[in-house]
Amino acid sequence: MKPIIAANWKMNFTIDESLNLIDEIIKKSPSNEAELIFFPNYISLRSVQQKLFDSAYKVGSQNVHHDESGAFTGEVSASMLSVLNLDYVIIGHSERRQYFYESDDQVNQKIKRALSVNIKPVVCIGETIDQRKSGKTIEVLTRQLNKAFEEIESFNANMILVAYEPVWAIGTGVSADKNQVLEAHALIKQTLASIFSENIPILYGGSVNASNAFELINLNNVDGFLIGGASLKSESFCQIIENVLVENN
Repeated sequence: MKPIIAANWKMNFTIDESLNLIDEIIKKSPSNEAELIFFPNYISLRSVQQKLFDSAYKVGSQNVHHDESGAFTGEVSASMLSVLNLDYVIIGHSERRQYFYESDDQVNQKIKRALSVNIKPVVCIGETIDQRKSGKTIEVLTRQLNKAFEEIESFNANMILVAYEPVWAIGTGVSADKNQVLEAHALIKQTLASIFSENIPILYGGSVNASNAFELINLNNVDGFLIGGASLKSESFCQIIENVLVENN
């Protein structure tokens, strides 16, 4: 399986800035040995998708609403996203859980909505620093996984990615250390196997950079990365890709 390297641009870039960054990345890192996924903001989705149409690069949305329609100002439904022929959608990101109070039940509903229109969910899970310090990491990750995939049939397993993003490592510059990543990903792998009996790729996210990417991609059960800050500049993002591919060649 090719390593998966996903760029979550969050609330950054105009349409032109998004397209310029795509151009820079394509020139430096042709997508043939890794699966590269771009998650631009809503206003850039159509332009980025059109630019990368019929290429090996993938495009996804940063979010989707858990209902199909209704009085939800500022939200977008799965059926609306499906018109763009998107490949992926991020669901359950810690920033959505923290700032928009998304519940485990809403995450579950969002996954079902995405699958219903054949968009692959990238399901984010992770513990806060207080939960880790109080020894609740296993409890939190297990609960998030079991609730996320409640009543989701096993035949959907090949559509699903999971991203472990310890909340305390996102945007802080402090990545989880080798043992923390190994332990978390082993737990996630075991829990997913009990739910689906399938091999589901697991990404790591949380202050991934060019310096730590080489070591992290070599760890058991790390199939790639979901990258935030380091994906906002072509130099840092392409260096991560290069370091990952060196390890996988």
